[in-house]
Amino acid sequence: MNLTRKEIILNEINDNNALILLTPGKNLYYLTGIDIILTLERPFFYLIDVKNNYTYLIASKLYEKELDCTDYKKYYFYSDVENPFSIFECCLNDIILPGIGINLYVEKSLPCYVYENIKKIMKVNSTLYIDSLINKSRLIKSNDEISNIMKAAFLVDETFKNLCKESLTGKSEIEIAALIDYMMKTLGSRGPSFETIVAISENASNPHHIPTDRIARRGDSIVLDFGAIYNNYCSDITRTIFIGEPDSEAKKIYNIVKEAQLKAVEAVKEGVTIKDIDLAARDLIESYGYGDCFTHRTGHGIGLDIHEEPYITAENDDILMNGMIFTIEPGIYIDNKIGIRIEDDILVKDRFKILTKSTKELTILN
Repeated sequence: MNLTRKEIILNEINDNNALILLTPGKNLYYLTGIDIILTLERPFFYLIDVKNNYTYLIASKLYEKELDCTDYKKYYFYSDVENPFSIFECCLNDIILPGIGINLYVEKSLPCYVYENIKKIMKVNSTLYIDSLINKSRLIKSNDEISNIMKAAFLVDETFKNLCKESLTGKSEIEIAALIDYMMKTLGSRGPSFETIVAISENASNPHHIPTDRIARRGDSIVLDFGAIYNNYCSDITRTIFIGEPDSEAKKIYNIVKEAQLKAVEAVKEGVTIKDIDLAARDLIESYGYGDCFTHRTGHGIGLDIHEEPYITAENDDILMNGMIFTIEPGIYIDNKIGIRIEDDILVKDRFKILTKSTKELTILN
């Protein structure tokens, strides 16, 4: 008998004195399929009584028509003039005896004001984070998840191909970022998986540059870092392109980054230590004398979140397993002059499968 994701987590906890509290977000979607927009200042409680495997829901009336309530022990949709914490307190009377403390499992993202109000209502013996248990499950992607990420990767590949047909000369970073976002959405993306980065020449020396009104001119390099969302799953790609022929130093740095990225990709194999992937790229860049110019980790996991486990760092001693998906994105950044980064999404499948297929050959636009 196949267990649901929620049942697997409950079995891991194995605590008859535990309550799990989830709020809208990626973990709730992963465990339940509930996909709603942010509830803002209106508290949303998805509460699981671990001992009895009973689920309770308390949410704003705004969500009454879109949530299926057939599987809840009790549910309540409150109006804007009602106090959701009073309703939460009434719900607890069905779960725990007066004066009995519980072990409360919450997410690290739980708002402080919600947690403080809950502690006023019930006795909490201990507060534990459930994130690590869910992250452990999310680490290995199912076939459906892989399919969704592959589709998201296809969307960014198509976007990059279409963008390279455009004349970017005279366009600002903001305009190019908006064009990328528009292209992704017209192709079928739910939206960008993070705020699109467009960084021209000297601005690209900041890896997470926020687009400005800097105009692209001949002789410029442009770092394009963007991602799509398909069925809630993310992709992430970076390519560095040039407007007109780059100078010899830019070509040299580009080829070093490309070599480092390919070396790290080729090191991916089930059973390999994650830090070895980081070091494959880092050691090569250091061998050319640019070690101090590679200022971030080599990659990060992708899935429902754009940044999730595994993190590809020189300190990560975990082992690569089939079904992991992560980025490999080394870069070289020279202050106030240039930045170059190349990034792909990689699936561990005995060896590696590159999901983002856009060319890494030096690309020059007129």
